[in-house]
Amino acid sequence: MISRRIDLREDGSSYVDCHLFEPQFATGIKRKRPALIILPGGAYLYKSHREGDPVAARFAGMGYHTFVFQYATYWKEKYEDPSEDIQLVPEAHWPEQLLDLMKLIRLIREHADEWYVEADQIYLMGFSAGAHIAGAEAVYWNDPKYLELAGIEDPESVRPDGAVLCYPMLDAELVRWRTSIPEDFRLQAQYLMYGVFGTLEPDESLYQELDLTRHVTKDICPVFIWHTFEDQTTSALASTRFIEKLIENKVRCEFHMFETGGHGMSLCDETTARSDAEILPADAIWPQMADVFLKNRRMLLNETEKDN
Repeated sequence: MISRRIDLREDGSSYVDCHLFEPQFATGIKRKRPALIILPGGAYLYKSHREGDPVAARFAGMGYHTFVFQYATYWKEKYEDPSEDIQLVPEAHWPEQLLDLMKLIRLIREHADEWYVEADQIYLMGFSAGAHIAGAEAVYWNDPKYLELAGIEDPESVRPDGAVLCYPMLDAELVRWRTSIPEDFRLQAQYLMYGVFGTLEPDESLYQELDLTRHVTKDICPVFIWHTFEDQTTSALASTRFIEKLIENKVRCEFHMFETGGHGMSLCDETTARSDAEILPADAIWPQMADVFLKNRRMLLNETEKDN
């Protein structure tokens, strides 16, 4: 395995940890593999380590080149104690994370031959707020506004081929809700508006812009979503509405809502569990389900190529 860090911004606030197979690994025959870009959650304030490298390791074991996208967040690191000296990155807010993700996808496509990546199998996997960034890329990949902001001329160079959204944040209502009851989120609440919007008084149009369900079209890539009934942070109902929009637009999709489990479950097993309550065998099958879904993209692509 070849591991390297590539900075996406000169100040190092946004970068990607790449984990690439040796081209001839196992078989002795050089072959290309799909690429999986992993976006940890963290409310746009920080990034959850439990949703980064452990997930990359799991999917590397399934044959993917993995890219853990360490996008810029408002906090320089995760903070738990209000008395800590919280260091901020003021410019880290929407849509900077989306623009860097576009540049990352383009970078992977540009190096597809060198890194032995299948250029038509570049997939996204996001968790919670990371799923919002991934979902935004799936929705906005060909939007002229964001392409111009990212300095990208060819939308096909940043087109994702599939997205896996894990207990996704699909709009910014969570921000509105958490800041309205600061006593329950005393450390995060005062930073959320700046962390997501860059201002304490975002225009209502910004809320609508971040509501991904409003912007689903037939151009969105195939999407796999999983959620839990018991999630009290992001809404499983919002996921069902998003799936409904995908179906209305005839976009291939798959949705699994597990009965048990809270928010931020990551792999749902001993690998990432913070307590025994997060070891849920019924939920822990989601990586295999997602793998089958993504591998179906290759099968369907082959069938399309044969028909043509």
